[in-house]
Amino acid sequence: MDPIFLDERLVPIYSKVRQKTRLSKEDGICLYQSSDLLGVGSIAHVARIARHGSTAYYVYNQHLNYTNICKNRCRFCAYAKDRQESGAYAWSLAEVARRLKERIDEPVDELHIVGGLNESLGFDYYIDLLKTVKQIRPDAAIKAFTCVEIDYLSRISGLSVDETIQQLKAAGLDMMPGGGAEILNTRIHDALFPKKSIIPGGSKSSKLFTKPGSPAMPPCCTGILKPLKSGWII
Repeated sequence: MDPIFLDERLVPIYSKVRQKTRLSKEDGICLYQSSDLLGVGSIAHVARIARHGSTAYYVYNQHLNYTNICKNRCRFCAYAKDRQESGAYAWSLAEVARRLKERIDEPVDELHIVGGLNESLGFDYYIDLLKTVKQIRPDAAIKAFTCVEIDYLSRISGLSVDETIQQLKAAGLDMMPGGGAEILNTRIHDALFPKKSIIPGGSKSSKLFTKPGSPAMPPCCTGILKPLKSGWII
């Protein structure tokens, strides 16, 4: 039985999704603007069932934000601190280990690790960070370091992006989260985080990481920039 849509503009989009036809930019804007939340959800459900059937996947993760000291100043970030600013921190490896062990009885199967670009931390810190996590949680997947961080680590280590990724993977890195460098529109990139990795660098990190079959993901915040006529729907 087909769903009932309060927003009739969703009907042709629903038909496209059922027929596995690629949606247009106009379709995307319509979905973004529609107040028919149940209708949009019904369309998403059809797409999900087509891909995965009735199976749902969940991850039980623990976040480790090892430092909030960051030389970048992204427009939307309320997290970054300067080194001398109140509340600034950088965890020692002992502190990382303590935080892991205090939740050791929980069924954590993924560690999500990201932080600021802290110029006081050398490349060895990141390698040892991964080894510490893997030693305490050997069966958990480590999802760590955005494209921005990978690009930064390449520069401070003097290694190529590919060599940097290989060393991180050898230390325990399994997958990579998103973090801004995968925003491919230069106007949006420059408006939100001009100090982050240039787009080609971020794309290179992601491509090199996923080439051997390791997963990466490109999440994107919404509600920051919304002049739809120019094509910005972030």
